[in-house]
Amino acid sequence: MTDFDVTYLGGDPMTRAARIAVLNNHGLHVSDDSGAPVVVLDAQEMSDAEADGLLADIAGPDTQVLVLFALSHGISFRARRDALMAQGAADVMETTANAEEFLTRVQTLKQAAHPPRILVVEDEDEIGDWAVAVLKDARMDAQRVSTLAEAHARFEAGPIDALVVDRGLPDGDGLSFIAQLRDLGISTPALLFTALDSIEERIRGLQTARADDYICKPVHEDELRARVQVLLRPFVVAETMVFGPLEISRKDRLVRWRGTRIDLRPKECDMLIYLAERADLMIPKRMIYLDVWQKTFMDVGSNPVTAARHRLVRDLKAALKERGEDYVDFLGTHGDAYVFRPELLLRLPAARDARA
Repeated sequence: MTDFDVTYLGGDPMTRAARIAVLNNHGLHVSDDSGAPVVVLDAQEMSDAEADGLLADIAGPDTQVLVLFALSHGISFRARRDALMAQGAADVMETTANAEEFLTRVQTLKQAAHPPRILVVEDEDEIGDWAVAVLKDARMDAQRVSTLAEAHARFEAGPIDALVVDRGLPDGDGLSFIAQLRDLGISTPALLFTALDSIEERIRGLQTARADDYICKPVHEDELRARVQVLLRPFVVAETMVFGPLEISRKDRLVRWRGTRIDLRPKECDMLIYLAERADLMIPKRMIYLDVWQKTFMDVGSNPVTAARHRLVRDLKAALKERGEDYVDFLGTHGDAYVFRPELLLRLPAARDARA
């Protein structure tokens, strides 16, 4: 596996150096020949035919390509964008866009390029191998270790997005591993996966060790998969994104709160899905307008992105009020950008808990 996050191809030397500096300053490692999972194809100095040919060579299911292009005379932004997307680009951007938009688009693709990394800490071979297989079937990068010592070593070797931890391990209680992480300020979501099913043990796991969820063996594969999916905040591992009580279906474009449908206008629903797919990233309004409205210029005195967010929040507040709940501001603002904050939703009871 490559040690690089981004491959940068093309571009004039000055622009290229400036954009690579932006990526490096935000912890992204860039190469020009690494075969990284995200590729920036800077086609500013290429003809459309040259850019199309190079894109055809590098685009694929394991490569997220961001194409930077300059508009040719007589061709609209939308027409060029649609043509590039049809040829395999994962995203496109005009070369005149600012550094903030460039960084956000690369971060979004990096987020999508890597399957979520799950560490299963389980000493029983049959159960541990089963759990890993279930999670891999759900498009997760699951690995297993058998002891707390191995868990600490694996955690320090590289980033982990969620933990599935047994209690009774050869060198101690899985509770201690989670508690130590929390004492260090590490908030990696953790699911306790154990045969200890008493109320007292559940309380110890959730309150004392500060695990995020607790599930008792034996468990059906669908439940294990669903519980881990809920823990994976920014990751989209299914057609339905689940953030605590909020469920968003990308396939049929439906939004549900604790299983009950919330009716939203089409553009509001599009905007919610767009932000949820980029959870925790600050998305500039201009970028939202380009991608959701697919237009480059706003009418004078018009701000459809701000208006759509206002309607979206208003409709969500009204729907929750009917259910006797208060709205939490998970659609935050930061200057001229919006951010979907899943951690606020994950503090609330999940949909299945309310229907139980």
